[in-house]
Amino acid sequence: MSDLNGKVTLITGASSGIGAATAVLFARLGANLAINGRNEANLQRTRDECVSVCPAGAEPPLIIIADMCSEVDIVRLVET
Repeated sequence: MSDLNGKVTLITGASSGIGAATAVLFARLGANLAINGRNEANLQRTRDECVSVCPAGAEPPLIIIADMCSEVDIVRLVET
């Protein structure tokens, strides 16, 4: 997994822990990211870290606040 340039990736649980670390790694590898979590402030920190490591000219990650235990939120996440 050395080049994800241009691949679209949705990472749930990206506000902390393994999800945040995965988002940063995928950003470094050039993926176009949509990151999801319940905590907007933590997602913004993850987004900022992704921006700092992504290739020049890459789009910043799309933040989608959603609770994966809520069917309404999951539908909105997929539609977004």
